[in-house]
Amino acid sequence: MREPIDPRVVAKIKEMDVMGVRSAAEVRRHLKTFVQNELFHGENPPSQFSRRYYPTDSDIRNILHASRIGERKAPDDQINLQIKCKEWKE
Repeated sequence: MREPIDPRVVAKIKEMDVMGVRSAAEVRRHLKTFVQNELFHGENPPSQFSRRYYPTDSDIRNILHASRIGERKAPDDQINLQIKCKEWKE
């Protein structure tokens, strides 16, 4: 069965997106360190085949994409229009 990705891992991926990390391979490398040193410090880390803590490249790209889309779009069309008008004025 497919496990959902741990919310702390998703938050870390979004944090890396804000910091400018764009490569899924680079995110995966940082996540390995994050899981081993922060989430499971002093404990046995889960298997690297666990998608809950070690998402696939496809999962990482989807989270990065959703993070970028979320930054650009507001739920209200009026807000989106105001943002676009501000960009056009600049």
